[in-house]
Amino acid sequence: MDPSTVSYYRAILFRNAEEHAPLPPGLVELHNWTVKRHQALGLGPIVQKNVALTVSLIWLSSTVDGRDFAQNQTSLGDMFADPATVPEVHSDIEWDKIAKGTRVVCELQNGKTREGSFIAVRGSWIDVVIEGQKKNFRTNKVVLASSAQPAGV
Repeated sequence: MDPSTVSYYRAILFRNAEEHAPLPPGLVELHNWTVKRHQALGLGPIVQKNVALTVSLIWLSSTVDGRDFAQNQTSLGDMFADPATVPEVHSDIEWDKIAKGTRVVCELQNGKTREGSFIAVRGSWIDVVIEGQKKNFRTNKVVLASSAQPAGV
């Protein structure tokens, strides 16, 4: 990431472009995805301030790590962490006891299912590798491949 873009993100997240704290990994991952799409659209590899602001707001409001960061580091935390916006989900599986690499079945938003490999659990979210790409699912949308289909399928 170029130094100007890093300073944009630091100014947005830490209110200081000269801050030396590392950028959160999830934000960097979202930024890298954005740069690839930016280039695919013929806009070049440099992300402008308005794009950095958009990426930051998406990360803060749409990811567990972003909402945690917002809650602890910004005045927007209450809005993004409101329990009404992130409904509780329940799973009968004790995900913290599941070994990395365990085969799982995930329910996609279109109702179809895909098999993948369990990576980790983060609160009510599961990280899974499907076809070589890391994806995130709510715990109630993932089951062990050896058991029944996810709820709602």
